[in-house]
This record gives sequence, structure tokens and C-alpha cells, in this order.
Amino acid sequence: METLTNSFYEEEDDQVAKYAVAFDHLLAHALDPDASRDFIARIAKETR
Repeated sequence: METLTNSFYEEEDDQVAKYAVAFDHLLAHALDPDASRDFIARIAKETR
């Protein structure tokens, strides 16, 4: 895993599993590519 200041590796199965669950949760709630582009464009327009 990389952070702003370093990187490290999780090797224990239980720790890897926790990160896998978190990633799956994020993936399930992420916008698809088209919706992401539309969202970014809308926010960019609103903040000008």
C-alpha cells in the first residue's frame, strides 16, 4: 500500500482480507466511467 510518505506490504491473510473487503465496498459504490466524467464536469462547472 502506498501513502503520501511511504509504502508497506500487508502479508497476513486477515489483514489482506480486511483491505479486500474495503476495496470491494468502494468498488461497489463507485460511479461508472461515464457517470464519473459527468460528475467531475458538473463540479468543475459549479466551482468556476
